[in-house]
Amino acid sequence: MSIVLIQNEPPNSTLFQAQNNANVYLRKGTEKKIEIIKAAIECIHNLGVEGTTFQSIADQLNTRKANINYHFNDKQDIFKEAILFILSQYIEHLSMNAPESSASTKKKIFHYIDMAFDWGKNYKSQVSVMLLFYYYAHIKDDYAQLQKQIRENGVERLNSLLHSKYSSELNLENAKMIQIFLTGAMIEVFTNPNSNSPQIIDRLKQSILSCLNLK
Repeated sequence: MSIVLIQNEPPNSTLFQAQNNANVYLRKGTEKKIEIIKAAIECIHNLGVEGTTFQSIADQLNTRKANINYHFNDKQDIFKEAILFILSQYIEHLSMNAPESSASTKKKIFHYIDMAFDWGKNYKSQVSVMLLFYYYAHIKDDYAQLQKQIRENGVERLNSLLHSKYSSELNLENAKMIQIFLTGAMIEVFTNPNSNSPQIIDRLKQSILSCLNLK
C-alpha cells in the first residue's frame, strides 16, 4: 500500500484523497501511526469501541501507553483515522486486477462486486470495525458526516464505471441504486454466518443487470 503522511490536512480533503488515490493520508506523525492504527483495528474488532483503550492498543503492540498518546489525542481520533485507513485498503482492493477501460460495463461492475466481497473475506477485522462505524454514524453527528462523505465518494466510483453508458443524471441514479444493493448484500453476507454467499452475490449481479437493462 502506498502511504503518504501529510500535516494539517482538513478532514474533507483527507477523505477525498484517501478515496481517490487509495493512499492513507494522516494529519501528522510517522509510519508509527500506521502500526497504531492497525493495532487499534484489531482491538476494536475484538473488544469493541468502548472496550478499546490506549492501554489495550499499547498491549497489542507491546509498547508503552505514552507512545500511543504521543501520536493521538484521544480514542475518537484513532477511530476516525482507522476508518480512513480501512477505506484506503478497500479502494485499493477494488482496483486490483481491474478490467481495461475498454471493457464492458457489465465486466467492470462484476469485478467491482467481486472485489468488494473479496475484501470482506480477507479483512474480517476491518469489516467489523466498519459495521461499528455505521452504527455510530446513526447516533453521532460527526460520524454521520463522515459516513455521508464515504457514501458520496462510493457513488462517484460506481458512477465512473457507468461513464457514457447513459445520461449523466441516469448514471448517478443507477450508481446510487448499485451502492444500495451492494451495501445490503455485504451486510447480509458479513453478519449472517448462515448466508449463502455465492447465491447472494449471483442474485445481486443479476438484479443489477436487470435494473441496468444489461445482458
